[in-house]
Amino acid sequence: MPVRPGPIRSSLHRSVGARVKPTGGRVIGGHGREHPSGGRLGQIALPALIGALLIFMLGCQSSGTIDPDFTASSPRPEILAAVLDVIDGDTIEVEIDGRAERVRYIGMDTPEIGERCAAEATDANGSFVSGTDVRLVPDAEDRDIYGRLLRYVYAGDRFVNLSLVEAGLARPLRILPNDAHSQEMTSAASTARKNGTGCLWDPDLIAAEKRALEQATPSPTPAERIIVERFNYNAGGNDADNLNDEYVIMINLGEDLQIEGWTVGDRAGHLYRFRSHKWRTGTRITLRTGPGFSQGGVFHWDSGLPIWNNDGDELILLDDTGRTILVYAYGG
Repeated sequence: MPVRPGPIRSSLHRSVGARVKPTGGRVIGGHGREHPSGGRLGQIALPALIGALLIFMLGCQSSGTIDPDFTASSPRPEILAAVLDVIDGDTIEVEIDGRAERVRYIGMDTPEIGERCAAEATDANGSFVSGTDVRLVPDAEDRDIYGRLLRYVYAGDRFVNLSLVEAGLARPLRILPNDAHSQEMTSAASTARKNGTGCLWDPDLIAAEKRALEQATPSPTPAERIIVERFNYNAGGNDADNLNDEYVIMINLGEDLQIEGWTVGDRAGHLYRFRSHKWRTGTRITLRTGPGFSQGGVFHWDSGLPIWNNDGDELILLDDTGRTILVYAYGG
């Protein structure tokens, strides 16, 4: 298996890595080009130059640890790609080699659809990239577990990932080994929070969210403190025609939880069972009634009809042993 040095973050290390031809898009960077004379640089009979080059390369590779997960596809070249769609604040769809690819921004995270500031983050992302060609720059890993490309995204001179953090619409998200810009993200978020910049750090909006949390119904089991942050049981327009606007958002304020096999039910006996998911402390999950792809803490019931009664109902959250974790009632 090919190996590479560990996560050396200097610009020098990034510049000397061998580039691999991409499957699509237009290559921005790349090394290992043929010498104008037709031969490769290594074939030039200049022992001193070759020796110096070998010493230089070994010196660059001597620090760090071997990454056993390295594959020949990394590092990959930067490419330009046309934006087809803006999915949310940190995800876009682009065209590469004639096919659509989803791209997840690295180093930051915006609120999920239905959460506070999600719409503002999506709008800002669209204003930065819609209708443009963007430059996609990789880090250590090519894709996430959902098959999305992991990239830093540039629209002209704008570093879109960082711009969303600076605008108070995204939080830093450091997931090793993809951390080339983590310090910039953390610094930008700190400045935005200090200045009350953007939807995430607006003092009035934060106070309103705090009041909503205080009024929410807590879990009856203190060791697993789950609260309902928002319950949109009455979708806009005709409920049956707008199933994914019927949703509930819950926050885990306790310890990390593995919720595979947990269920959400209502008074009528409808039941949703969660697939494998680690519900980390301080994070939200959203359960939408309609169809869709469940990922990133957003789950879809895939029901063909509304679940929650507009006049009053009861949400019952059970763990995989049938133990009651949360009962949340509203209306009559």
